Amino acid sequence: MKLIEVKATDFWLFGGLKNFQAGEDTYREVLFPPDVIKFFHLTDITKCKPVGVFIKQEEELYLPAPADLLRPRKGEPGPLAVATLKEPPAYAITDLETDLLPVAPEVEIEGRKIKYEGASGFIPIKHLKEYLEKGTIEGNSSLIKTVADFVAFEPKVGLTLDFDRFNAQESRLYFTFVVRPKKGTSLAVLFDGNCEGLKGFYHIGGETRVSELKESTFPENLINRKVYVQKGNLYRFYLLTHTFVEGGLEKRKTLKVAGKEFEVVWFFSAGAEWISGFRKPGIKMLKPGGVMVLRALEEGEVDGFTFLEARTLLPVYKDKNSTEVDNEIKDLHLFGWNRGFLAPYNKLREV
Repeated sequence: MKLIEVKATDFWLFGGLKNFQAGEDTYREVLFPPDVIKFFHLTDITKCKPVGVFIKQEEELYLPAPADLLRPRKGEPGPLAVATLKEPPAYAITDLETDLLPVAPEVEIEGRKIKYEGASGFIPIKHLKEYLEKGTIEGNSSLIKTVADFVAFEPKVGLTLDFDRFNAQESRLYFTFVVRPKKGTSLAVLFDGNCEGLKGFYHIGGETRVSELKESTFPENLINRKVYVQKGNLYRFYLLTHTFVEGGLEKRKTLKVAGKEFEVVWFFSAGAEWISGFRKPGIKMLKPGGVMVLRALEEGEVDGFTFLEARTLLPVYKDKNSTEVDNEIKDLHLFGWNRGFLAPYNKLREV
């Protein structure tokens, strides 16, 4: 594994992951942080692939808060909490095929009960390690940062160019935003494989904007974790990258994570979106930060940083200028998707 810092020389232009056609659309969505697909061009992904994108600020790495992390509503004071699962009471009526339902913890401070909401945003990587090891995060809402803490979005008008004549095409204006990092902010991309030579200046994002790449450091104890999976026990799988699930995600569906069979108990969702682009396939994937709660159907020791197995048809062009499409069933994790952290679900609430 190798962590590469990506520092903008000016700004980034990261288009959204849904295919955009100037002239047919007038607004191009912007995405930050970007998906691993934005870094495919840096390497031969059969030998070296991006398997995680982080925000780096003042030497600290940040990543999406787990979707089961909660904070007090409306900025009220109080500790962070993690939603837990428990057996539904006898009076509960549900059509869900599950024996466990999520609940917020009951916390009372000075006679006042804390009401919780989802803690969307970004947390330091050291707190993700705490979450994986203890099933909770000690602290309050000040730990959670928003996109606005890292970057500013500046409006921009774009023109579609006719590359044969090197001038603008008529009636092809569109609007978007550029991403300008704040002081001390950069991106950090985790690569897996034989990744030599990733340093210097490269085009990253749209408009051939240049960024400087240099090697950085990643917490080895997070990457080298081992997990012993015991049949019948519960585990959580935190999604580090966009993740595709064959046939959709349903309760009691079985999945393979780290080579072991698991049953889906619950999914705390961070949302889903289309991964697409020019000359790229369109696939709807789960967003980073989602958390699957899984029941093990097998046992054995596995890597804590691992992947969910999924295969699908990826009709991609064989090379940049080719009109020939490569229609093959491919494993998504071989492209850097479907990566995440597996850990024991040690916060199962007793009834």
